Amino acid sequence: MQCRVRDILQEYESPILNDLIFLTNYMLTTFNTQTTPLMKLLTGMELLLEKLSEWDSYSSRKLNSCHDETQHIKQLIIRYRKLQILSWRNLLTHRRLKMVREDFQDCVRLLHTIERQIFDTNMYRPARQGEPARRGRRRAANSSKNLIVKRKSEQEENRVELQIFELIDLFIRDSCLGIFESRLKFLQIVSENLEVKYELMLNN
Repeated sequence: MQCRVRDILQEYESPILNDLIFLTNYMLTTFNTQTTPLMKLLTGMELLLEKLSEWDSYSSRKLNSCHDETQHIKQLIIRYRKLQILSWRNLLTHRRLKMVREDFQDCVRLLHTIERQIFDTNMYRPARQGEPARRGRRRAANSSKNLIVKRKSEQEENRVELQIFELIDLFIRDSCLGIFESRLKFLQIVSENLEVKYELMLNN
């Protein structure tokens, strides 16, 4: 393209042609196909296409046109645009997988917390400091006191269930779009695992 522009410059002087020479020299000396970002290459080629189109609007197609060079630049821009779209798709996929891997530790901590809340019996025993030990034996003989203990046990279970619900709710609401689906799948796996573990505990 630069050779074609120089040939035309020998017969026709134009600021547009001089701009084309300047742009092509700048791109050839500054841009590197291996290290220059694709977006920067596209910007440079679009500037070239703009100048070529401007020149072709004044030139004669038979005498001093750059029509063929313009078509080549257009094809190259289309090719790079497709490559850019594909690259963005791959970059987004890579970024999402990276976020899922980084989120795995939070998922494991959540699983340990939920299991402790459900299967640790100490979570359901409110502390009663200063209470005599023999009072525990008397509760077995006193039906009214047994009812109070049962109600307190139900309250503790409800408290633990509420804590688990709030924890899971925060876990989901705090997730961004990239890890939302993976967290939902994780919770499904946790639910199935806890059901199996609970059934085994009951059978034993």
